[in-house]
Amino acid sequence: MFRDAGASNLRGFRQASGQRLRRILLVIDEYQMLFAEDDSLSARASQLLDRLVRQGRAFGIHLLLGSQSLAGANALARSTVDQMAVRIALQCAEDDARLVFADDNPAARLLSRPGEAIYNASNGLIEGNTLFQCAWLDRSSHETILTALRVRSEATGIRRESPLVVFEGNALAEIAQNRALAGWLANDNGGRPLAVEAWLGEPVALRPPLAVGFRRQSGNNLLIVGRNAELASGMLSAAIVSIIAQDLDYGDAATPALFVLHFGAAEVDEIDVLPAVAARFPDHVRFGRRRHLEAFLEQLGTELERRSSDDAAGSAAQRPVFLVLSGLHAARDLVPDDGMSFSFGMSDDPSATPAPTPAQRLSDILRLGPELGMHTIMWSNTMAGVERTLDRRSLREIALRVALQMSAEDSSNLIDSPAANKLGPNRALLFHEDEGAVQKFRPYGPPPVAWLEGVQVAVNRRTN
Repeated sequence: MFRDAGASNLRGFRQASGQRLRRILLVIDEYQMLFAEDDSLSARASQLLDRLVRQGRAFGIHLLLGSQSLAGANALARSTVDQMAVRIALQCAEDDARLVFADDNPAARLLSRPGEAIYNASNGLIEGNTLFQCAWLDRSSHETILTALRVRSEATGIRRESPLVVFEGNALAEIAQNRALAGWLANDNGGRPLAVEAWLGEPVALRPPLAVGFRRQSGNNLLIVGRNAELASGMLSAAIVSIIAQDLDYGDAATPALFVLHFGAAEVDEIDVLPAVAARFPDHVRFGRRRHLEAFLEQLGTELERRSSDDAAGSAAQRPVFLVLSGLHAARDLVPDDGMSFSFGMSDDPSATPAPTPAQRLSDILRLGPELGMHTIMWSNTMAGVERTLDRRSLREIALRVALQMSAEDSSNLIDSPAANKLGPNRALLFHEDEGAVQKFRPYGPPPVAWLEGVQVAVNRRTN
């Protein structure tokens, strides 16, 4: 744009083109955390920040970096800091003072009053030091100023096409902010999806919300493992709403889109979001407890057999069906037999075929279902709970896996990496076995009641 206008800086571009190109300010608080570990992320961050510092000013792109301390950190390269002319330091240790300004300028260590600071616009040279006192802004003044700014913004016609992006690393993601899901709920996306997507959270990057795609291919099942029941419940609820939003007209399909089994482990009952979510969408969801397990699996087994014998079963005309198991670790009826099965009700007819057990039916659904549009989503609090319920053959049929914070050994068993052992609060890892890729993200929390009410209205409107 600047080249076409024959300009070398923002002011020249505005004069030459007549366009009101805005300045952009990137603010990073505690920016040194980008360099806390010597890895590919810190190297990439260093490269990008250096480019922005060196080239951004001419284009109206500026940085404001803040930190409590620089000493002892793998901080930004000194060559990049030297390109930043304006430095401000409050009272700090001598090492920090020299890092902020220059090796021969430790003046910030002599500051004593709260809020006393040094402003330096001379690349840290000691002759550029200017003492000043920071202003104190109480909450009422803060609100008054923000209100005045908003009024001025509206009066001058400034509008944002999209909300300001604010990344809060330790906060749960909010499903109400998911525009892609909102588009499906409003039926704005034109027809059925090629692959049903289940949104799970927000990536730790400036990218669209994180979703797993359920395609009609083997292994397309999802397993979530971790002790944080709130995160698990939030992700399961988000997945259920996602599936409902994409469950468009399938004629007189006798089988609902979702079979949700809630095994009622103690930590799940404390949150108990899934029953509330399922109750709002009876046309799409069958909800049950442990006593409903056998009936649910029998109906799904019958549907699996029907689709297996139907030449058109793999087509998009077949309604995608999902089995959701919340609290797999508490599903004792799914523990496989050890080969020594005894039954007092067995037939005396040696030719009679015994009815499949719930564990056998689940194994068949995991193995054969995805290619026929039948997928399984499960949550267990530990890997021990998974291994107690699923045999190795069944576990191999789960290509999509989410790890919450867990031991390095369990993490390696689940996602072939010990990385989940280092996860912070409200973080998770998505592993796609077919791609061998791991993505870090912030899971969705339990959906707000007001938002669920709006979803219910949208789904009912679309159905009617």
